[in-house]
Amino acid sequence: MYGQMLPYVNHRADLNYLLDLMGSEIAIGHSYVRGGDMPALPSSPGGLLGADFTIDNGRYKITRIYDNESWNPDLRAPLAEPGVDVAVGDYILAINGVELRAPDNIYRLLDGTANHQTVLTVNRSPSMEGARQVMVVPVANEQGLRTRAFVEENRRLVDKLSGGKLAYVYLPNTGQPGYTSFNRYYFSQQEKQGVIVDERFNGGGSAADYIIDVLQRDFDGYFNNVAGNRYPFTSPAAGIWGPKVMIINEMAGSGGDLMPWMFKHRKIGELVGVQARCPGPAVPQVYFRQLRNPSRRAAGRTDERRHQGRTARPSARIPRRVYG
Repeated sequence: MYGQMLPYVNHRADLNYLLDLMGSEIAIGHSYVRGGDMPALPSSPGGLLGADFTIDNGRYKITRIYDNESWNPDLRAPLAEPGVDVAVGDYILAINGVELRAPDNIYRLLDGTANHQTVLTVNRSPSMEGARQVMVVPVANEQGLRTRAFVEENRRLVDKLSGGKLAYVYLPNTGQPGYTSFNRYYFSQQEKQGVIVDERFNGGGSAADYIIDVLQRDFDGYFNNVAGNRYPFTSPAAGIWGPKVMIINEMAGSGGDLMPWMFKHRKIGELVGVQARCPGPAVPQVYFRQLRNPSRRAAGRTDERRHQGRTARPSARIPRRVYG
């Protein structure tokens, strides 16, 4: 059937799309089609200011400025850098001397400005009278800024609603960034009485057995000393010993499917949210395949249960529209 579509292929991207569809007929996942004879195009990355806008009086008004919280050196916030005189409520009236009015698109004037000095004309009112010029350097991608804001807002909300008793840990994936986020947020909140682990939109990576092992640690007891400040310490030395819950959604995949299954299988805590909408490719194909050949037992589990084509079901289902 796919051969019948070949006459309608007008670009290498069209052919890759067909190959991807064809591959989906014979594979469950982790199958990718890339490259080919793509035409070379000059790069002109659009610039982003790390901000939200609204249209007010025919002008672009800043409603929020994202920052790096002053402790994320890998993030750069164009409008929150030292010396940049821009604030929430200001209007952006022009970019590099070209006046900006709605319905013109602000990103048209930011095209090609990523990582280049750019002059903004701003004012507290939607008028050129009394406006000032500010030099900024837009970024090519502001996802990191927005993700950090998402995480920190959730952490502060959990802390507020629990009266400081619960920790919040976000896991963006099960690769190195996910492990870094886990170590950074989990062990810095050891004084908490429980933890909410949020793995929504988890991009996967590898088997998160390290994270699961740490979450599964059990508390053995305290040590103390008659000398010194007599401040007790625990064994194991690091961990959160109280109840744990993991938030999941249908947008996690691969290792992001496997981790909730491991969390539930080891009875660490409850799953809350929405079950993954399709089987995680890592789960059925590799890790939990029922082995019929005893000589291959090292490749997977050897119990009677089959996990092919299944993803972990939450104990409490919360639709996405509730949590955004």
